[in-house]
Amino acid sequence: MMKQLFSFKTKCLKTWLVAVSLLMALPMAGQNANFKVGDLWYQVIDETSHTVTVTSPQDPDQTEAYNNTLSAAVTIPQSITYSDQSWTVTEIKQAAFFRVTSIKEVTLPATIGVIEQTAFYGSTLETINFPEALLYIGVSAFEGSKLKKANIPGETFIASTAFKSCAELNEVTIPKVTCLGVQCFAYCTNLTSITVPASARLQEQVSLTTVSNSTSEQSGVNAFLSCYDLSSVTIEDGVKSIADGMFSYCRSIKTMDLPTSVEYIGIGGFSTCRSLESISMSTITTIASSAFALCGFKGDLVIPANVKKIGEYAFAYNDGLTGFTWKGETGCTLGAGNFSDCVNLEFIDLHTLDNPTIGNTELTRKGGGGVFGGLATHTVVYLPTGTAFTFAEGEDVNFVKADNTCTLLSIQDGTDYEFPNAFRATKAVYNKYSATVSNNDLSYEDGHQFQCPTLDSDNSLSAYRDFSGISTGKNCFTMLLPYKVKLRDGIRAYKLNLKNKGTIPGTNYTEYYLFTSISDGSTLDANKPYLLRITDGNIHNSSVFTAENVDIAASGTDKVDNTIKPTGFAATTEGQSFNFVGSTERLNNATAVQLDTWLLNTDNAGYDVWRPVTDGTEATAAPFRGYIQPMNKAAAAKRFIILTDNETTGIDNLEQSKAQNGTQRIYTLDGQYVGTNLDTLPSGIYVIKGKKIVK
Repeated sequence: MMKQLFSFKTKCLKTWLVAVSLLMALPMAGQNANFKVGDLWYQVIDETSHTVTVTSPQDPDQTEAYNNTLSAAVTIPQSITYSDQSWTVTEIKQAAFFRVTSIKEVTLPATIGVIEQTAFYGSTLETINFPEALLYIGVSAFEGSKLKKANIPGETFIASTAFKSCAELNEVTIPKVTCLGVQCFAYCTNLTSITVPASARLQEQVSLTTVSNSTSEQSGVNAFLSCYDLSSVTIEDGVKSIADGMFSYCRSIKTMDLPTSVEYIGIGGFSTCRSLESISMSTITTIASSAFALCGFKGDLVIPANVKKIGEYAFAYNDGLTGFTWKGETGCTLGAGNFSDCVNLEFIDLHTLDNPTIGNTELTRKGGGGVFGGLATHTVVYLPTGTAFTFAEGEDVNFVKADNTCTLLSIQDGTDYEFPNAFRATKAVYNKYSATVSNNDLSYEDGHQFQCPTLDSDNSLSAYRDFSGISTGKNCFTMLLPYKVKLRDGIRAYKLNLKNKGTIPGTNYTEYYLFTSISDGSTLDANKPYLLRITDGNIHNSSVFTAENVDIAASGTDKVDNTIKPTGFAATTEGQSFNFVGSTERLNNATAVQLDTWLLNTDNAGYDVWRPVTDGTEATAAPFRGYIQPMNKAAAAKRFIILTDNETTGIDNLEQSKAQNGTQRIYTLDGQYVGTNLDTLPSGIYVIKGKKIVK
């Protein structure tokens, strides 16, 4: 509506001038009147150039009129004759085929330059050709239609929601498009692949003016939002940005290989891509807020030095992320909440950053605010240099400062640890992981469910591993810690040694191993596994393994299946096949099976036995435990016996009387049957009729 600019006295003059100008603009043929040629209705666009647009019927019920007259296949002519003149068809007018349910195929002439908004909205259209000269596809032009392919060869401006919710669209080719409007292909749930050209000018404000339309859009924003089956994405060289929300909720994308021209990843660019595990970042300079929130990153993620800014919550809710390293230097900015509810993060390494811009330098893990808000206490954080950090009360835990010191290191049994860099801890304590994590059930709009982890509470600093169930000394437990600690009174430790090699007649055992005790009060080595037993009958917990002023070695890069390779003591005998090993990270079940891992268990009779991990085994090689593995998995499989040292005080309550040979089945402590003749067996402890017998 024209704004009122004149006083009441000049109102009549203004009205007359407007009327005259409108009359001057009208073509002789009646530019605003609809007219019918053949089965289609038209409207004049420009009298001088003799151009017309295809429009909807001049009928009160427009949809019904076309549904009753149009067949499944419609061909729009390049020109028509009207009022004894030839007119070129150059546009499809707004809502021309809105919700028309009789058409399936439309053929457009090469002269079509504009398809206006809602032109085929909600129609049953399945197939249409897009001419090379097509300049503009309007807002919601094909939204909700049955279109199966969109091969758009020209320099076409695609407006917002143009193809939104085309659930059957499975092929899109857009080699020269000039703009991808907001949500232009959103909810195209059958689309599996897309190639995005540099001509799309992602994240830029793109404008277009045609004879009948003037528009401007920020290209790429939410362009492929919720394209659930989209798994193959090619970003052509020359693209500089991934637009805000461009691929958010695309749950099938697993990897992204970005060209070196891309420097910016927009707000929520890949948020809630739950399958996205890796992306190239060799030239990225900015990762905007929530860019990778609720993605599927697994393992250790390395952010290269070229990244200068990471916005708020950029990596929040990545529950598969186990490590985060930013190799930045000076001039970096780190937003708040980046690691919120990354519940399995073992470490965050920021030590190469120099005086970065951080909103709040008082560090706390509580709440969602702050740079480390929502982060579990077990995550070890290597802080940047050049920044004077302070800590909220009780929060200076598992933070490694720029001088490579840590006030309090809390090792929490039940979760994994990796130390990319060495440091010294003023105090180290062996806690128990005691956090409450809710895997909140969320769903995409199609009902597909996924989980969003949230850290509800963390009481790990006041919890300890409990040894009360084995205080009688009848059973043992295993332990490996990443720091040296003096063995406390009332607890005895054992190391595994190869005792003998040979074969028991009638069996396939080839090696005999012995757990031998070390001196009481000795110091337990860092990163070495031990078998331990309580000898004083008292109740103990893991707080007895607290140590002060200890060195924490770097974990190293020797890994198996992305897990720190288990380590143990050096072999005691040349040619030794098995060793007692452990790690600060858990071996998953498949890896434990692959490495022929044997765990200490308690059988139904309450005896300690060693059993191999098998497919489907619930128990596996947990962090801070010891377990038995072959030293060379490539060697031929061998059978072994675990013997236990016969101390004066006894490692268990033993039956000293000798069993009668030939009538009783004899088993080793690892549950293996070894015959009925005790005389032929080496010295050690065996199970006969449910009792432990020492020989």
